[in-house]
Parts: sequence; structure tokens; C-alpha cells
Amino acid sequence: MSKSNSNADLSSLMAFTANLAALSPDEIRKAKRLYIANAIAEYEALKIQQDGTWLLRVLCAIIPVGWPVLISETTRMKAERHSQRQKILNALEIWRDDLGESYDELLKQVGE
Repeated sequence: MSKSNSNADLSSLMAFTANLAALSPDEIRKAKRLYIANAIAEYEALKIQQDGTWLLRVLCAIIPVGWPVLISETTRMKAERHSQRQKILNALEIWRDDLGESYDELLKQVGE
């Protein structure tokens, strides 16, 4: 399956913050909020994409030979979701003061 390239990866985050130097504080806050919002949108798209594989998972569950595939895919999908969500939460925590009132709103969007 495809490897997720989260908007919140460390290299992306470092490149993004390096480009903020010339902006005003208000523009920096808006850019960071947009960056996190885009990472959340990517996370939501990943969840929808993975949830769309339900038919394949049902077929694997019916056929005993498919159980190893089902178990490994389920584990991989959970790990991918957890990793991407944690990267977003880390970026939110680092930028908590910079995001101001947007922090709580964005945190709710990440959800459980």
C-alpha cells in the first residue's frame, strides 16, 4: 500500500517554518493555522480512504487464507492513522502559543 506523506512530517515542517521569516506575526499565525488545517484534511482523507476498503476486509475475513492479510493490513492502517494524528498533535503543541484561539478549534478537528 502507499506510504502517507503527511503535511506534518518533520522535514516539511522545518521547510515551512524556514519560509516564515519574512512574514508579519499575523501572517505567520494564519500560515501556521492553514498548515495545520491542511494536515488535518490529509488525515481525514486517509481515514476515508482506509474506511473505503471495508469490502476487501470483509472478503479477507470470510476466507481463512485471507486472515493474515486482514490482520497485517488492519495493523498497518491503525499505525498509519496513529502516526499522522500524532504528528498533527505535536505540531499543534509546538505552535500552541502562536495559534492562539485557533488552537482549541484545530485540536477539536483532530478529534479521537
